[in-house]
Amino acid sequence: MNLVNIFKMNDWNLKTFLIVIFSIQLAICGSIALNLLGINLPIIRQLISIIYLLFVPGSLCLRCLKIHGLSIIESLLYSIGLSITSLMFIGFFINQFHVYLLFDKPISLAPLFIIISLFIFALCLLCYRIDINFQNSKNLDSDKIFSFPFLLLLLLPFMSIFGAYMVDVYQTYIPLMVLEIFICFIVILIGFSSIIPVKLYPFATYVISFSFLFQTSLLSNYIAGWDIQMEYYLSRLVIDNSFWDFSYSISNINSMLSIVMFAPIFSQISDLSLVWTLKIIYPLVFSFVPLGLYHIFEKQIKYPKIVFLSVFFFMSFFAFYTEMLQLARQQIAEFYLVLIILLIIDENLPQIKKKILMVLFSFSLVVSHYGISYIFLFTIIISMALKYCYGLLNGLKSSKKETITFSYTLLFVVFTISWYIYISNSSVFYSLVQLGDHIISCLFTDFLNPDTVEGLKLIQSQQTFTHILSKYLHIFCQVLITIGFVGLYTNLNNKWDGIVRINEYYKFLCGGFYLILVFGLTVPFFASELNTSRLYHVSLILLAPLCGLGGIILLKLIYSFFCLKWSKKDYDKYIKALSALFVLYLLFNSGFIYRFEEGRFNNSVSVNYDYPRFNDQELSSAKWLFSVKNENQIFADQLRFWLLRSFNWSAVTPFTENLVVGDFSNQPHYIYLGSINIFKQVIPIFHASGEEEKIKFADVGLFTRKINKIYANGGSEIYYSGY
Repeated sequence: MNLVNIFKMNDWNLKTFLIVIFSIQLAICGSIALNLLGINLPIIRQLISIIYLLFVPGSLCLRCLKIHGLSIIESLLYSIGLSITSLMFIGFFINQFHVYLLFDKPISLAPLFIIISLFIFALCLLCYRIDINFQNSKNLDSDKIFSFPFLLLLLLPFMSIFGAYMVDVYQTYIPLMVLEIFICFIVILIGFSSIIPVKLYPFATYVISFSFLFQTSLLSNYIAGWDIQMEYYLSRLVIDNSFWDFSYSISNINSMLSIVMFAPIFSQISDLSLVWTLKIIYPLVFSFVPLGLYHIFEKQIKYPKIVFLSVFFFMSFFAFYTEMLQLARQQIAEFYLVLIILLIIDENLPQIKKKILMVLFSFSLVVSHYGISYIFLFTIIISMALKYCYGLLNGLKSSKKETITFSYTLLFVVFTISWYIYISNSSVFYSLVQLGDHIISCLFTDFLNPDTVEGLKLIQSQQTFTHILSKYLHIFCQVLITIGFVGLYTNLNNKWDGIVRINEYYKFLCGGFYLILVFGLTVPFFASELNTSRLYHVSLILLAPLCGLGGIILLKLIYSFFCLKWSKKDYDKYIKALSALFVLYLLFNSGFIYRFEEGRFNNSVSVNYDYPRFNDQELSSAKWLFSVKNENQIFADQLRFWLLRSFNWSAVTPFTENLVVGDFSNQPHYIYLGSINIFKQVIPIFHASGEEEKIKFADVGLFTRKINKIYANGGSEIYYSGY
């Protein structure tokens, strides 16, 4: 039985395609009209909006560009990418020219829906004009869809959602631990057998990615993390004001359309709250990043199991499913980065169409995240330099079909600098200059700083055996990546016996990403300012396969040293060992192993004390406080204070080690306490100790015994000194 391939709408018969588009348009119109009439159909409008906003504009753009014959993965990813690009720049256009469009409140439901609908209608007319004769749709084989391996993999997303629900309602982590064991079982199954067919490896990659992200994202009913509180605050300002003021210089994030346009637009059209837009839609988009990496890696490596394990290695690093979920803008930026890399290594797409997509996705990257934009700019400059030097050494001439050209690089530089200077009032550009100045100054001081050395010794002495083992496991993987990287540029790659076909551009891009890895691990201030774990995560976007390939080189060198012969059967043994290694890597990164270390701190985010994740009682009290408070300042500990800042960025002050009761007891003020503060009767206070942040604990009574309690709900309390 064959089914219509819904993932390749751009290859459908145009008549059928347009009928489906108009049907979706009518459905979203109907759902909005019903809501305005007071008839609410739960979930219906949100589900239609996901299809309408994430797939329809992009599919139309692909047809307007007459781009056909893409793989399912390419068609899916390009459609989503072009859709988000369309929404961000439509929002920017409406916001900047709303006076001429006669809209008083440009970023509100009516103007947004009217302009987006007109944009969809214009694309439909353009499709009918230039792409009417194309028809080459292929069906899906339902036998594969309803096979046992497919249904087995389909359990993972449900287990992820159910596990997060059990944590929220019953405070038990057992279902999530079972999920992690099941994921490990799937990886071992792929590494040790052929029960799961190769054609299902991309699907396995996606469901594991989805499960990793949503088991963390759905852990509470409010956004969790640090940076995402500012992202939420700025997005909410746009919604509340129905306008984006790009001159508001509270943060560099205010210049990122991925936050100030995409989130408000999606929330307004879908009637999905901004909190759940950040908790569901952004992780949903980000979950496609590993799928894109699978497609990139399979173009470089002929061995499908190494491809799958390479992507799994990328997903296993904890930053993927923890830190990235508190960086909504970086989730979108990494998605665009993967799309750009896909285009760079694509050898089938016509050059003019490739360049159009490259420009669109590159501009989208710039307006999504400044850090990733600078990293990519650094990477393409390094890759061009490496390619030039490599060409000189080997007598190679430049090809006319080059994707990364001087013109493209210049265009990227000009747009990046222009956007960050004029839209962000130079704050992002200044941050980069300041970062460079700090790095240069630190190079002459921090490497030989005795306090830093002693601090590292102290940290190592406090680690348990499992922590030390985890550290050396990370180091071992980085050594394998280094060996694989050396193999790219030397005759060591002959050890791969033809199982790889590394694209020229991929090889040189790896050079830039490897330097990012080296800088992130060694250069003072660069690592601490940009966050070492995030830099390592970003570097793995391209370097992840080099871990598995480096292991092959290392083993073959060992075989040669002992005069042993490497056979094809040894590849199968190596795959089994590699799958076991990466499963162990996941168990350490997720904190699973630490759960069984009695009396020790568990570093899993789901139970991490030092992490801004808030329960319903804390959220309710925060909403109540901002509904009744006057102009007086609010004090909270340095974790709960992030929750309050998402409501009003300037009204909250964190407790610090220098702040004692006498400093503010004579001034009217509020004190906000969360569940941890109440149950443990302590307030954690961060303070700097050398290069490391530590926590001191102050007794709650020091701050509350002389003032009045005005609110309590069992999980949160609020005090006020103004009476």
